[in-house]
Amino acid sequence: MAASLAFAHSTSAASGLSLRWSDPSSLAATTAADFEARLSERLGRPAFNPAETRYALAVSWLGSPEQCRVELQLLDDAQVEGTRLLESPSGDCRSLVPALLTVAALLIESRPSEPAAAPAAAPPAPAAPPAP
Repeated sequence: MAASLAFAHSTSAASGLSLRWSDPSSLAATTAADFEARLSERLGRPAFNPAETRYALAVSWLGSPEQCRVELQLLDDAQVEGTRLLESPSGDCRSLVPALLTVAALLIESRPSEPAAAPAAAPPAPAAPPAP
């Protein structure tokens, strides 16, 4: 299994991700519901927030039964923050599921969960002692 590792780390904060599942050629060796359940189990918490509209993990099954690929994209509105491409050299889509779960978990875990706190204001400098 080869994985393209061209991913730009996001500096924006996320309150969660929604899942955008695409399988136009019916290649997926799992369903969106099964993927979400297994990923949530792996993370120990819900993997996705269906109410989230800004941030999403797009999972797209591409190719053919002879050359199966899965593309994962982290999205911030319509902007792609990062992409991972998993390919099965044997064409077996089923063999991509464990890697898909691992890469998705790593992408979700690498995202900040809360906005970065603004730096605290520096305390005022102590007043100079009165002149003698």
